[in-house]
Amino acid sequence: MISAGTLTCVGAVLGLLPYYTLRHPFLWGKMPAVLGAALVVPFLEELLFRGFILGVLLRSCSRAGALLITSALFSIVHFLKSPESSLPNDSINWLSGFVALGHSFWQFGTPLLVLGGFFTLFVVGCILVDARLLTRYLWLPIGLPAGWILANGLLRHPAPRAL
Repeated sequence: MISAGTLTCVGAVLGLLPYYTLRHPFLWGKMPAVLGAALVVPFLEELLFRGFILGVLLRSCSRAGALLITSALFSIVHFLKSPESSLPNDSINWLSGFVALGHSFWQFGTPLLVLGGFFTLFVVGCILVDARLLTRYLWLPIGLPAGWILANGLLRHPAPRAL
């Protein structure tokens, strides 16, 4: 709730600046999908990254090594994704997965995008690992991305970037 509230407040402030404009009404029909993603995705990701992978690495590495490796894996997995427009829905066939995999490296054409995106995801991974190590539970690392996904899902459609 703290993370969703903070991002909602930041989104409201950004909505008042000239960089973002309210163009669409609030999409209440998207609310179930946003809530579902905010509840399910962080739970599964944190079980994998901060539960299983970090747990295994803590048995064979130092805390700093486990933090760095887990955060790097988290960043790589989240950074490699194909653009939303890479595969139209009407052309899905048996080879669609290979086509999508080929498109997942599109970001490497812009080095600053690679550096900025990977670094941002790496820092987020470090924050989530640190939250897991400090609390010894997965609840805070689950709650932070849940709030981020919820706030992003609520603010992304009504306030697209104006620049």
